[in-house]
Amino acid sequence: MDLDDLPDVAIHECIHYLQEKHDKKGRIIRLGLCDYTDKTLPGVGLNEAAVQLMAAKASGEPCENVKYFDINLKTNTPMYYPLECALVSQMAYIVGEDVLFDSTLHSNSNFEAQYISLTSEEQFFKIQRNIDLLIEAQSKLENLYSSLEDVGLEENFVQKILKEIEETKTRVKKIFVVTQRLILTSYFDNAIQLVFAPKAIENYRNKLYLFKNLVCYTENDNFYTEYYRTKMEELEEKYEYKPSDVVTPLDLVLYKEGFFTKLFGKLKLLFRFNRGYERIQG
Repeated sequence: MDLDDLPDVAIHECIHYLQEKHDKKGRIIRLGLCDYTDKTLPGVGLNEAAVQLMAAKASGEPCENVKYFDINLKTNTPMYYPLECALVSQMAYIVGEDVLFDSTLHSNSNFEAQYISLTSEEQFFKIQRNIDLLIEAQSKLENLYSSLEDVGLEENFVQKILKEIEETKTRVKKIFVVTQRLILTSYFDNAIQLVFAPKAIENYRNKLYLFKNLVCYTENDNFYTEYYRTKMEELEEKYEYKPSDVVTPLDLVLYKEGFFTKLFGKLKLLFRFNRGYERIQG
């Protein structure tokens, strides 16, 4: 391959090779964020997504808007683990991309430890498990679709498989939405308890506001919008915070009724379930 034009999938596999950690007998005990000493391979989804984010960044892949299972997202990895990458990007925003990439490449626990310190052990492992479940559900979908490729299938069998496909798609969407909300609330619910000074309040507001750039939307899902509004009201009530203390564009969101809702209402898109993804035209 031309080293000046390596596809991200090749870089992905090279990273896997570099991140292998072996015991004295040469057996793999860890692969980046995945624990190979546990036969269930916890963290396999987290690791695959982190590796793909690194590969896409290294190859300079552009971002595009896509639809997956009624979920609208912007990603530079539309063909490989887009849902998992979206969630891990949100986690990286909280802890730091450098910490994520360091743990991914060098197979250490720094990312896990720092994420837990900012949220909780229970929440981290719940998120990790959910990302693994996403991998499993999507793998199941591929198997279900493959089972329909044989000719001469009985109608009852086909209908049974089609029903299972729709149920699995719904499960993928549910796991994703629940996990995205957990990532959002696990950090910002905890972080607000540590906010006291005006500068800390400003930093909190900015970090929560900019999280919107990573949020993936489904039809009629206003969770982030309402969560942001609730947190701004909580700050105002708890710390008697006034807009004159720190003047930023975000004051419009909190103190002009209806602005925030109208702004994010424009970002909502209507989309449908499909097997793969669709680029959004326009």
